[in-house]
Amino acid sequence: MPTRSGCGLYCKEKMAEIKGEVKNQNPQLFAKFSRQYKSLSKQEKERYQAEIDNNFRIYKEQLQKWFKMLTPAQQLEYCEQNPCKLKYLPSKLPASRHRTSDSEDEDLEDSSSDDDLSVIEIDNAVEEEDDEMFDLF
Repeated sequence: MPTRSGCGLYCKEKMAEIKGEVKNQNPQLFAKFSRQYKSLSKQEKERYQAEIDNNFRIYKEQLQKWFKMLTPAQQLEYCEQNPCKLKYLPSKLPASRHRTSDSEDEDLEDSSSDDDLSVIEIDNAVEEEDDEMFDLF
C-alpha cells in the first residue's frame, strides 16, 4: 500500500537520492527530511499530494483486479484477514463465515419474545462492528 503522507513520500525520495551515500536508514535523516518537507511551499506540497493521490488510485485499481482473480473462499479469507482494506474493494463481497461468539448475551431462553430477539440481534450487530473497528488497529 503506498504512503498516504506527503512527508513520507518526500522522505522516501530523499532517501533514494542518497542511497549510495548512506548504508542504513538513519532516524536523524528522517527528522532532517521531515523538517525540510515542512518548509516546502504550498505548491510543492500540493505536487506531492497529487502524486500520492495518483499512486493510491493505481493501488486501488490493482488491488481490485487482483481481488477479482481470487476464488470466493480466498476472497473471504483475505477480507477476514484485512478488514481495513474492505473500503477499497468492490461493495459486493462473499458472505462472511459464521463466527461463534463467547458472549453471554447469546444464551437465550426459549420464552423470549420476537421483540427481545430483534434487540439482541441489533446489539450483536453493533458488537461485531466494534470488533471490526478494533481489528483496524
